[in-house]
Amino acid sequence: MANILQEITDANGKSFSVDISKICDINGDIGDNASASITDNQRNRVTKLHDVEYVDQNGNAIDSTKLLNDMASGKTHVSAIDVEMEATHSGKNHNYCIYYEDSMENDAESFMNPFKKPMLKNHDSYSEPLGRIIQSWHGPSELTDERSAIHLKARVTDQDAIPKFLDGRYGTVSIGGTMGTVTCNICGKTILKDGKFKFCGHWRGESYKDQMCYWGARDIEYHEVSTVNNPADDFAQIMKVTVVTDSDDKKDSKDSKEDKPMAGTNTDSKAEDIKKNVCDMIDDILGNKAASASDSSSKTPEGTQGEEDANNGGNNDSTTQNDNGATNDSTEVEQLKTQLADATAKNKSLETELSDKKTELEKAQADLKDAQTEAGELKDKCLALASANKELVADGIIAKELAAGKTTDETKDSRKEELLAMSMKDLNKLSQETATEDNKQPRNPAHVTSPTLANNDEGNNNDSNGSADTNKTATEDNNKAKKTVDDFAQDIVSKLVR
Repeated sequence: MANILQEITDANGKSFSVDISKICDINGDIGDNASASITDNQRNRVTKLHDVEYVDQNGNAIDSTKLLNDMASGKTHVSAIDVEMEATHSGKNHNYCIYYEDSMENDAESFMNPFKKPMLKNHDSYSEPLGRIIQSWHGPSELTDERSAIHLKARVTDQDAIPKFLDGRYGTVSIGGTMGTVTCNICGKTILKDGKFKFCGHWRGESYKDQMCYWGARDIEYHEVSTVNNPADDFAQIMKVTVVTDSDDKKDSKDSKEDKPMAGTNTDSKAEDIKKNVCDMIDDILGNKAASASDSSSKTPEGTQGEEDANNGGNNDSTTQNDNGATNDSTEVEQLKTQLADATAKNKSLETELSDKKTELEKAQADLKDAQTEAGELKDKCLALASANKELVADGIIAKELAAGKTTDETKDSRKEELLAMSMKDLNKLSQETATEDNKQPRNPAHVTSPTLANNDEGNNNDSNGSADTNKTATEDNNKAKKTVDDFAQDIVSKLVR
């Protein structure tokens, strides 16, 4: 699409040349083409600097320096690496954008759907990718407890890039995508929705009446993740690298061959052994093995007796032999019938047991489904309660700021959205600070007509010394003043869950 430049003027009278076709594009890199000409003064810090974890496919730690030396000498060849990273985080970044947790949780899947997005260098979408995203999910950040993150795992196969991940040159990343909805924190207006841009007069990164403009981004479609030198998100870093070497591939191939023997080996002999064992098992069940042994034993004496009779002139009793043969056959048939009856009964018992197990399994599956439904409902209730609590605290802060003249009716909606984007920890801290400032405000002392004379008005309640009840009223006012916004929020939450 050709560039469509449009001249717009903000509330300060400053003019901007804007490419309307790219107004909804974002990237997390601070560079010459960044939307804001300067970065903010917010300094994010981690309690402990993160070292990239290098492991093999079994999860064992490896020495990346030694591996690089082995690669240089040709001793080892790395065919691929799996790079895990925290790609983007909730809250504000240095490009004057605000990302919201609820939207990020839904937007994370766009890294994999409708196709696996590429991993690039410096957001160059026309270059050959270093690899592709193979996994994405939203969850807590390991680098900061103030924000959540979209975590990615990318399979990198570019042979020029692999050593740069192993030696640490590629250590920070940045996302690229398109915003679906944008709101202004100054006026609270929606300036971008469904691809339609309607300028409100406030440009991100510019200051209006000492208030910095941020654009709140939602419904983001992520297009790629890139390695960059200076990300707008301080916490967008490589976390772990899993190395896949040729030896791993050969081992996998060997294991596969052992599982599936090639034709021409001793497969035929094994098949014959298996066939023989199966035949023996069938004979054991049906009694054929015993019958064969009986036949063999009966034939041997019979043959011997025939030879002896022949030697003795053929004086054998054929009638006796026939009777013995008929008796043996009858016995074997009875044995087979008994064994068949036993096998049938056992089979029926096993079928009954199988049916019972199926019933138990179905019940367990139904119980599991009910438990999952109940867990989902409880989770929804917890989320609703947490959101309500957070909104109550924010409303309390805004009420204090309105009373102190720090916030106006025109800006209270955008102020509330900004407060809701903060973490609960920061919100609670701000609430306490607001309550502390409120307690520091001077208060008018109680006044009586005469400290030494009792008030004779019947409408006033006097104590035993005849002094007015103004001290009691002042004490109650002080106690009310000491009640913080957190106490107010806790009272309401306790009523919600009562």
